[in-house]
Amino acid sequence: MEPRLSRRSFIRWVICAGAAASMPAPLRAALEKAGRGRTPRLSSESFAVCHDVRDGTALPDPAPTLKCDVIVVGGGPSGLAAADRLAGADFLLLEKEPVVGGNCTSDEWEGLRFGTGAAWCSLFTPEVEKLFKRWKFKLLPIQGYDAVSFDGVWIDDFWTGRPDNPALDKLPYPESVKGGFRKFAADIQALDLAKEKDRLDQLSFAAFLKDYPPQLAAFWDAFGPSNWGAKTGDTSAYAGLSCARDWPKDQRYSFEGGLGVGAQRIYDQLPASDKRRVRTGAAVYRVRRGSQGAVVSWFEGGKARAAQAKAVVMAAPKYMARRLVEGIPQAQSSAMAAMRYAPYLMVNLCFDRAVWDLAYDNYPVGARAFTDFIPADFVRVGGG
Repeated sequence: MEPRLSRRSFIRWVICAGAAASMPAPLRAALEKAGRGRTPRLSSESFAVCHDVRDGTALPDPAPTLKCDVIVVGGGPSGLAAADRLAGADFLLLEKEPVVGGNCTSDEWEGLRFGTGAAWCSLFTPEVEKLFKRWKFKLLPIQGYDAVSFDGVWIDDFWTGRPDNPALDKLPYPESVKGGFRKFAADIQALDLAKEKDRLDQLSFAAFLKDYPPQLAAFWDAFGPSNWGAKTGDTSAYAGLSCARDWPKDQRYSFEGGLGVGAQRIYDQLPASDKRRVRTGAAVYRVRRGSQGAVVSWFEGGKARAAQAKAVVMAAPKYMARRLVEGIPQAQSSAMAAMRYAPYLMVNLCFDRAVWDLAYDNYPVGARAFTDFIPADFVRVGGG
């Protein structure tokens, strides 16, 4: 069987990638009427210490005042899973943000949970399914495919990866353009991605799409940023084609409120004694070898602290980990540095009535201010 490039293997070291929430243009008037006089709540991750490390700023080297068997750096899903595995052991988990969750966080407004990080996941391995069962996760299936707007015409269940998808007939374009979409869907089904991997990985997705209607590239330019962080010009053809062909085959799942609900549940299930081993607002800035194991230094409450451990679990993004851990081989550090990231704004709009239920994720192709939007309760109401 030909190996598939899943969403998880495409972004290997996280459970999933996120999607942005924003507003469709028809809702601007409703927002302006309902939102007058309200101040938006703005939040962001704190990277001040990370930037000091990146910029080579001289940072203190305090003597360790704590000792434990294991230190976990990072309180996202990976770090929380490590804490769960270490239940009852002598460990310490350090998370730089004021809450656990990492890229999987959520918030609440008048009883409704909404995602502020990763939105959905799919294609679970047996190992992941075993963990989800242990954590008593009750993920809800996301009904249908995404909706897309071309020139103001909304089309539900738009991209299925199949050339016979009747939704393609609803495109507000000539038959030649519709035929181009169908040809692309047929062409990628015929591709042997395993054999063509090296060639396609050296080719941009945009270059591959140049012989198809420009509306097709515009669609993937809308889809890419919130799913893997780049438009077609900065995406390899291998990655883009793997997504276009294979991702629609996999059922997507989420919680009402996004995957942050799951991260919080892992933490909530930790014994009280282990929760006391989790420190938030603790920004690690150095991991080095000591005379008796590893020494981890961090800032907490404005003070530099350090602890000694027999082992360290690095559950932080690799672009951070490569700068935090001293002595990483150059080849490994270079491979980590090759992963590129860009800031991605998420806006959550809170209404006092239902305003959209066409699809879970919705892409207005060509929108300048945002890429897509997700109704927070769609996994519960299912579009109804």
